[in-house]
Amino acid sequence: MPSLLNIPLDIVSEVLEKLEPMDRLTCRKVCRNLRTAVDNIGFNFDKISLTFSKNHKVELELDKFQTKYYSAIDGSTVLNYNEKEKIIKRESCLKIVFNDLEILLNNSLSKFSFSVHIEDKLDIINALKNVLKVKKSIFVKEIWLRDTSFNDALSILPYFNADMLAVIHLSISDNISQFEKIIYMDQWKSARSFHLSDAHFDDDHIKHLFDFEEFSIAMCYLSDDTVIDIRDDLLTRPTFRECCIDFGGYEEEADDILKIFDPDSPSRYEIEYSNDQGKFAIKCQLYGYYDCALEIERLVE
Repeated sequence: MPSLLNIPLDIVSEVLEKLEPMDRLTCRKVCRNLRTAVDNIGFNFDKISLTFSKNHKVELELDKFQTKYYSAIDGSTVLNYNEKEKIIKRESCLKIVFNDLEILLNNSLSKFSFSVHIEDKLDIINALKNVLKVKKSIFVKEIWLRDTSFNDALSILPYFNADMLAVIHLSISDNISQFEKIIYMDQWKSARSFHLSDAHFDDDHIKHLFDFEEFSIAMCYLSDDTVIDIRDDLLTRPTFRECCIDFGGYEEEADDILKIFDPDSPSRYEIEYSNDQGKFAIKCQLYGYYDCALEIERLVE
C-alpha cells in the first residue's frame, strides 16, 4: 500500500475536496503532504462562529458544521464532531481551539462571530488576540462580538481588514466609556452598518452613526432634539437605508415622536414621511411596559 508521502497531490486533493471542513482540518494534522494539499484547496466554508460557555464547553461552527470541545477532568480535551468523539491527551481545550482557529482564519469569510458567556474572560480574550496578531489582517465582511467588554472590542477590531469589514455587531457586557476611541478606527470609518446591543448608547454620540447605511442601538431616553437631528440630518443623507432605536418611554411619548415628523398625521404607530431624498416608513410604538422602538426604513420608489 503506497504511503501518503508518495501519493500525487492531485489525487490527494480530489479526495480532500469531498470532505467536510473539520475532516480536512484533521487530515491537515497528519503529515506535511496532507497539510500542503489542504492548504492548496482551502476549507470551503463561509462563516465561523466560536462560542465559549460555562462548564468548560466550546462550540465551533463552520457554516452548518458544528464541533464541540470539552475539558476533561484529567486535563485532556474531548472533541465531538459529526457524532464522533475523540480524546486528545495532555492538550488543553483552549490551546486546541485556538490552534484550529488560527488555521481556519486563513479563509476569507462573510461572517465571524465570537461569544464569551463566562465570567472570567481574560484568558480567552488574550488567546484570541494572540491568534489575531499572528494573522495580522483578517478578511471578514461581518463581525459579531458577543458578551465582551467595550475595551475588549476596541482591542479586537483593529485586526480585521478595514477595506473588507462592512458590518459591526457589538453585544457589550459593560457600560460604554470613551466611545470616541472607536470612531477613529479605520474599521469604523469603512463599515456600512453598526449594531449595538445590551448597552445604552449616549445621545451625545448619535450623529457619529449618521454616516452608516443602517444601525441599531438602545438608549435610556430619546429626546426631541435627537429626533429632530434624525429628521433634519440623517434622513437627508442619500446613503441612509434604515435604523432601529430602542428607548425607554410610554405610548404617549412614542406618539409625540411621530408628530415631530408629521404634526398633522392622524396615524398612530406608523407614518410615511417624505423629503427631497425620498420616502420613509417610520414606526414608533410601545412593545413592553416601558420599552419603545423607533424604526425608520427608506422606501424604494
